[in-house]
Amino acid sequence: MRMIPVDRLEEGDLLGRGLYDPEGRLLLQQGVKLNSHLIEGIKKRGHQYIFVHQQEKHASEEANYKSDLRQLTRDLLHRTFESLRAGGGVPVEPLMDWADHVAYSVSSDEEATVYLEDLKGIDSELVAHSLNVNLLAMMTARALGYNESQIHDVALGSLLHDIGLALPHDGSFFTQHPQVGYELLRKIPDFPPESLAIVLQHHERLDGAGYPGRISGSQLSEAAQIVGLCSEFDRFMNDGQECRLPGDGVDFVMSKIDSSYDYDVVRAFIQAFQPYPDGTTVRLTGGLVATVCEQNRGHSCRPIVRLKQFGTKFDLMEYTTFMIEEVLDAR
Repeated sequence: MRMIPVDRLEEGDLLGRGLYDPEGRLLLQQGVKLNSHLIEGIKKRGHQYIFVHQQEKHASEEANYKSDLRQLTRDLLHRTFESLRAGGGVPVEPLMDWADHVAYSVSSDEEATVYLEDLKGIDSELVAHSLNVNLLAMMTARALGYNESQIHDVALGSLLHDIGLALPHDGSFFTQHPQVGYELLRKIPDFPPESLAIVLQHHERLDGAGYPGRISGSQLSEAAQIVGLCSEFDRFMNDGQECRLPGDGVDFVMSKIDSSYDYDVVRAFIQAFQPYPDGTTVRLTGGLVATVCEQNRGHSCRPIVRLKQFGTKFDLMEYTTFMIEEVLDAR
C-alpha cells in the first residue's frame, strides 16, 4: 500500500483505505477497484493523495518509489511553510494522510536503514534539515520498537519540529521557536499530543541544559529525545565548517549519552544509521583504498573491507590501528 497523487491513479488500482466525507460518512470502501468514473469523482472531491494497492509495476517503477515519496514529503513541507509565511494555516489533512502513509511504510520495512547519501539535498536549510531529521527520527523510532501509531506521531512531530522557524523572525527569536511552533499546532483539533511534545521539547536535554523550559530527566518525552538527537546529528554533519566523515557523526552522538539523551535512544539511532554501507569506497590509514563488503553488527564505524590492491578482506575490528580517513565513493 502506498500514498500517491490522485493524478497518478490508474484503472485497476485498489483503494488502500476507505474515503470519507467531512461528516464522516463512508464514500468508498477499502479494497474497491478503481475505474475511470471513480477516479474522476475522487479528483472532483478535492483529494490530492490517497492510499492504493497498485497493480504490478515494473522494477524501474518500484525503484523510483522511495524517490517519489521523498519528493512528496519535500513538496508538502514547502507547501506548509509557504502557507504560514503567507498568513495562511497549516494544511492539516494532507499532513495527516502523509503521516499515515509513511508510518505504515516504515513499520512494514524490517530492513529500513538510513545512509548518508539519503540525507543530501538542494533545498533551503530549513527544509533540508527538517527532511533529514524526519527520515532519521522515523528510522530510530522503528529501531526502538515503536508501533505504527507511535511512528505516525514521530513522523508528524519530526517533520514539523522547526515549524516555528518558518514564521518571520529575527535572530533573538531562535530559543523561542519551539514554544511558538507548539502554540501554533496545539490549536489544531486532535493534533497528536506526542507530536506536540516533540515540537515543544526537541531542544530540551536530560541534564536540564536545554530550552525553552529547561526540563530534565523523566519530564522529557522519549520521542522528543529522538528528534533532538537527530537534529543535533544533522547540524553537526552539515554545519559548513568542515567536511566530516559519517563515523565522526556516530562518535558525536555517542558523546551525548546520559547527559543529553538516554542510552537506548542513542543505541537505536546508531542501529538505524549505517555510516559506511556495503559498496562504499574508502581510504584507510596509510593510503590503502578499499571497498566496504560486510558490516560488523554493533560496530558500524569498523566494517569489513576488501583491499583494492590485494583483493583480500580486511576486518577493521581486528586491525584497530587502521581507520577510515576518507570516503572516496558512496554506494
